[in-house]
Amino acid sequence: MRAAAKLYTGYEHGQVKEAYNEFCKFADVDWKIISDGFGLIDHETDLVPYECTLRRQANNKADYKKRADRLGIETAGLTIAELIAAIGSAKSIPEDLGQIDLRSYDAVYITLGKHYLRAIQPVLESLSAATPVYVFASRNHQSLTGGATVIPASERERRHIGAMQTRLKGILLKNLAKSIDNTTDLYDVCSTPIEVYARAILGSNDVNNAEI
Repeated sequence: MRAAAKLYTGYEHGQVKEAYNEFCKFADVDWKIISDGFGLIDHETDLVPYECTLRRQANNKADYKKRADRLGIETAGLTIAELIAAIGSAKSIPEDLGQIDLRSYDAVYITLGKHYLRAIQPVLESLSAATPVYVFASRNHQSLTGGATVIPASERERRHIGAMQTRLKGILLKNLAKSIDNTTDLYDVCSTPIEVYARAILGSNDVNNAEI
């Protein structure tokens, strides 16, 4: 068994890990992972290696249906989006995420792809204004982000940074984290969406005269 943070080895996961380490220099930080195999887990949770994902190649409906069938979900007539939502619900992902008291956090940052956003969409749609929740997401996926504040991670941002689209969200979060100088700076940034966006793009706190 291995801790979840070490089990996943993708490039974007590595960027998120670096961001987590940067944030930890100035604050107590929780890092949660949404696992298709195990649901919502802490990054230190020990897991057995597995091969399972909500992100299927070419949106293969038969693949999603097979996964849903194994979970005992009635799949007749369901679209891919509905299958994903049902799979997430069967794994208690929205329920477990909804039980987290966001009022104990200064800010929440989410770097999920569209399929995982669908799995947690009920939680995002029920957000209150108590804690700022930022979702790094393509402009095409803003309909999935509910009451969260979207930090754009689209073609414009990809060109500006010069990154592959599949790596963009992790790089933006790492840039933001690396721009933090101290605890006061961290708390000030948390409540300012345009500052979050600018720092994520530039990786610097010198954003006053930046052209974004």
